[in-house]
Amino acid sequence: MKKTFKASNLFFVTLIMSLIFSCNNSKYSDAKIESKARNIVKELSQEDINIFKNWKFEYHGKGEIWRKIKNNRVDFRAYYYKENDSTSFMIYPKHLKSTEYPILVDFDTSKIKSNIWLTKLKNGQIRVSPSFKIIGDSIRREKYLETEIYGNKNPFNDLQKLSSLINKCGIVSVSHNEYVGGFIQFYLTYEDVLTFVPDNLIINPIYGNVWKDNIESGVMINKNWNLRKLEQPIHPIQRK
Repeated sequence: MKKTFKASNLFFVTLIMSLIFSCNNSKYSDAKIESKARNIVKELSQEDINIFKNWKFEYHGKGEIWRKIKNNRVDFRAYYYKENDSTSFMIYPKHLKSTEYPILVDFDTSKIKSNIWLTKLKNGQIRVSPSFKIIGDSIRREKYLETEIYGNKNPFNDLQKLSSLINKCGIVSVSHNEYVGGFIQFYLTYEDVLTFVPDNLIINPIYGNVWKDNIESGVMINKNWNLRKLEQPIHPIQRK
């Protein structure tokens, strides 16, 4: 798919560079949000930014939804939740055997008719429980050692790092769609979007006009970052 994009790549790079100097009539004027955006631009390293090429994020109530993308598919989806001395995440049975975080315990997923909660307790053990009643003896034990569940590949550690990065920047959602283009959108609120534009930007020509309109509606903070305000918020409820 990327080969079909390259023919138009030069056009879009030229477009982005020209917009840096032409977006003086932006509808965007919130100085407080712009200040926050500039701080995030300084705070995020290239390594941090690269994380979100493969991870999508959004808040849902008091928890966080994380999706690990591999080959344009969701390989792992977790609802991550922190409370007092424990951290938990809920996953669908089909993600118990994700290629990124395969569970080592052989649960009979054919008998599990609910999502699964995994909770890391203060003593380091992992409690496994269904979100509602299960059929038969599909979960034989309630508590396991971390190494019994995930070995050395532990999603609790990765989710904690991801959550800390989001909280440090005060971001409410992150999205990236490789099929559309190589940019990453960081939502500072549900209507204020900070977009990372890589130097080697590749835009699917199908979405070229949409992307051009999006960029023109905002302001370029520098050659790699654009800030814009949506006409309609993407989410009706702000995080408390």
